[in-house]
Amino acid sequence: VAFPSLGALSFRQSRVSPDMGPRGASWRGSRRSLWTWMSSARPQDMLLDLSSPVDSLDQLYLAALALQPLLRKKVQQWAAGSRGLFPTMPAGGDASPTMRGSAWSVASSQISSSTDFEPRRAEASFTLWSEAVEEYGTAAAEREIKWGRVKKPQRAIEKLLRSYKGEVCRLLDVCRESIVFETLEDLAECLALISADSQVTVVRAKNKLDRGYNELLTAGYRDVSVNLRIDSPQSQLLRVDNHVCEVQLLLRAFAALKNEDGHARYINFRNDRAE
Repeated sequence: VAFPSLGALSFRQSRVSPDMGPRGASWRGSRRSLWTWMSSARPQDMLLDLSSPVDSLDQLYLAALALQPLLRKKVQQWAAGSRGLFPTMPAGGDASPTMRGSAWSVASSQISSSTDFEPRRAEASFTLWSEAVEEYGTAAAEREIKWGRVKKPQRAIEKLLRSYKGEVCRLLDVCRESIVFETLEDLAECLALISADSQVTVVRAKNKLDRGYNELLTAGYRDVSVNLRIDSPQSQLLRVDNHVCEVQLLLRAFAALKNEDGHARYINFRNDRAE
């Protein structure tokens, strides 16, 4: 499968100065009030300084929180056009009980444990987004999905100290989402949609599906991670149109491994490598 060209490389988050909000103001409150606070700034109060990398983790997280809902809408659009899937909420989560186990959810099966003394665990379940929206509507479908979350501050600080020498501007995945695919062809189609999106600028792409990639670096795990900026009226209003976020594109076989046990093993692997 030939992947489309994704543009030039860039490795820094840029500063918005002098502040990420109205002159002399500071943000306190819920995420719901974040939109109102940031959009109340005057243009002269929030000037993008491309020559100066961001050095404040607080500023980076404020931008990531503001951009997350906009990125979620984007991945929904790309998934709808490429037969993309999203992981469903686990049993006991916030998902609608009416939709649990519905026809549009890719079959979730029980797998036998290695011994009779261990509980049986449910295999990961994924929703075909286009069919979910068609059958239930966007709002109901959104409640069923286990969406990506902003990177935990503890992990961000850990990564800064271990890998980036404290350079905050090198953190490009604080705001992130992922899309799952059954085939490489669907994944490549999604890449083409991202590349063709007029509101998106791709600044970096890592293709861990390449035959030449050393899978030992990630304990056998593979995906395609795309770092991008969203330049839309909404992101401009919030002054986050230059914030770099990340979209992970992966095959279902790898996505199924990203459960609690699999992630715990990966954390141990990462810690052993001091990454």
